[in-house]
Amino acid sequence: AGGVRWIGLAAALGLAYHFGLYSDPVTREAYWSRARTTPQLLEIENLAKMETLLREAVPQGAILAAEASYAHVLGMVCSCYPLALPANRGDYGVADMNRRRWALAHLIYLDADLVDRIKFARRYGVRHIFVHHSGKRFGQRLMGIYAPITSKVVTMFGMAVLTIDVDRPLHEHA
Repeated sequence: AGGVRWIGLAAALGLAYHFGLYSDPVTREAYWSRARTTPQLLEIENLAKMETLLREAVPQGAILAAEASYAHVLGMVCSCYPLALPANRGDYGVADMNRRRWALAHLIYLDADLVDRIKFARRYGVRHIFVHHSGKRFGQRLMGIYAPITSKVVTMFGMAVLTIDVDRPLHEHA
């Protein structure tokens, strides 16, 4: 048993010597560079970016249409309210949550015409639409659909918030 210990110690010292000679030294910059790329820190950075955008573009208390997968983080980064929460998040006591989910589907996902989108936005007081990937196909499609009624676009970090004007008469949008 004593010989195995000495062999283990010799192997450990040999590896330490080898990697000490043939590896880059650990520097503060290298350590922080690796630490900043951990998934948790990247998530925190992304939430901070989202918060910056939403604080700039969305007034306090506004109702925001956002992809369902982002609805749960809105409360952390924005003083606004999601139009609807995903089905797996419950209804939080909102009696018409299923209708709100249907409205969100029309505003974000379905191939609804602009007149129908405006009706849903009016019904639920939606004046802002969060587009997480404004440069990708899905985001570009949404921005194109809402272009005729978009009064303002705030874009940061590859994300955008559209401010839509649904108070004009519908015949202007037809």
